[in-house]
Amino acid sequence: MHTLVENGVEFTDHQRIEHRADVMVYFADPYASLQRGSNENANGRLRRFIQRSTDLSKFSVQRLRHIIELINNQPRKCLGWRSPYEVYHDVSIAIILRIHGVVFK
Repeated sequence: MHTLVENGVEFTDHQRIEHRADVMVYFADPYASLQRGSNENANGRLRRFIQRSTDLSKFSVQRLRHIIELINNQPRKCLGWRSPYEVYHDVSIAIILRIHGVVFK
C-alpha cells in the first residue's frame, strides 16, 4: 500500500510507520499544490471523525478500523460515485450487501 503525506513534523518517524503499518510513505514535493489536493481532502474526511490534536492512543484498534471503513466506503465524485473500496476491489458494495441479506428500500 502507498500513502502520500505532508512534510510536517508528525511524520518525522515515518520509517517506523512504514514498517508497522506495512505501507510505503511518499512525501508531497515542496510547492507542488497538485499533490496536496488529495491530501487535504483526506484530512478533511478524517477530521469528520477525529478532531485535530486528538490523542489517537485513546482510540481502540476496532474504533480506528471502523472509521477507516466508513471513509473507504464513502462514494467519491472523482471515482464516478464509487467508493475507494469498490474501485480497489472492483466490486459493487450493493451486490456484497445483497449477498449478506441487507435489504435496500
